[in-house]
Amino acid sequence: MISYYERYLHGEHAAVWDELSQVGEAIFTEPLYADALAVAFATMQRAQAAILQLQQRLHMLGYQFGVTHFEPVTCFWMEDEVRPPAPYTPAVADAPDKVAALEMESSRLPLSLRAWYEHIESACFVGTFVETDADTAVAASAGTPTELVETEWERLLTQEARARSSRLTDVPAPLRPLAAEIIQFMRAHPDQVDPFWYWPTLPAWHDLRHHWTVGMARQVSFSPDAPVKGGEPGGITYLLEASTPSMDAWVESERWRLRFVPYLRHCLLEWGGFPGIGEYTDLPASMMAPLTIGLPAF
Repeated sequence: MISYYERYLHGEHAAVWDELSQVGEAIFTEPLYADALAVAFATMQRAQAAILQLQQRLHMLGYQFGVTHFEPVTCFWMEDEVRPPAPYTPAVADAPDKVAALEMESSRLPLSLRAWYEHIESACFVGTFVETDADTAVAASAGTPTELVETEWERLLTQEARARSSRLTDVPAPLRPLAAEIIQFMRAHPDQVDPFWYWPTLPAWHDLRHHWTVGMARQVSFSPDAPVKGGEPGGITYLLEASTPSMDAWVESERWRLRFVPYLRHCLLEWGGFPGIGEYTDLPASMMAPLTIGLPAF
């Protein structure tokens, strides 16, 4: 019988995740566990490559990461919880140890989160297509992906190509510009663009492990809501809900509830890191093709 991992590598991405997400806690029984973990790690390797490739393309198109629409005084008093992290930070070296300690004292994390933490610490698409010098950059997150980003995602794709996924290396060239309607909307409505944002949550999970009891909901926020990202009042954060050991965690916000992997697909593969464009406009996702075409499907 063909394994889930083999099916995944042959392109059954959504079907494999849907099936494994229905298994519940049985996902941690062998031989299913090893198969499912291989799927989770392959998925997050592809998601990592997609993030890096998107950020490199945005940089080439003139997008400046770390630029916010907060007033200068707001930036000065800004709490760390709403300060954009760096565009991309790889997993910390001791991430596997932190996950192991967390699971030892409570219960297992969903495999999607474990795989994410062992590949990526944080990612943030907050920024703008800079129009004037009046745009305010938040010092703690200043900086853009360099040309090394392309080398990194090419390395990641080459690694998986050895696992029989050669389609991933088909990168389109040259890069086409985004439509004027997209750029105008992003400049005019930063509180609606909802750029992908995932701050380092593993330390939060790790610090909270002593406070969890049986039956307690396990939730950690990983992003502020769309208005806050755009410099407006908000306060309802996006949450990861992982009370039950399983294949995939739930993402909860005021507008929808998705599992984590479908959420990543929606944000990155469909909307190029800016899902709010699809929620607040009638613009089709096809207009994001200059960013999304050829991204590694996961």
